[in-house]
Amino acid sequence: MKRNYTRVIDEMRTTHGLNLVAIGQRIGIDPRTVGKWAQGKHKPNKESRKRLNQLYREVKQDMTTQQKDLCDFFWELLSQRRTTQQKGSFGSCNNSTIWI
Repeated sequence: MKRNYTRVIDEMRTTHGLNLVAIGQRIGIDPRTVGKWAQGKHKPNKESRKRLNQLYREVKQDMTTQQKDLCDFFWELLSQRRTTQQKGSFGSCNNSTIWI
């Protein structure tokens, strides 16, 4: 499957908070080159694509772990509140229906 590296870089920048310098440093590429990939002026070579893919997987995994940790934190907080006040309803982290 062909991957659109302009979108991959854009997602890492917008969703995961990395800038071109951070991306470049983490994959060992000059940030100006990463910028050209982001603009679609150039395409990364095979080795650079491999590094970008690895970074993307790491960033996604970090985000998933952070979301799970945050969900667990709020679940514990809401569980404590639920035992002290029988008010509202909430579901589990697994189906993302936490509310009170």
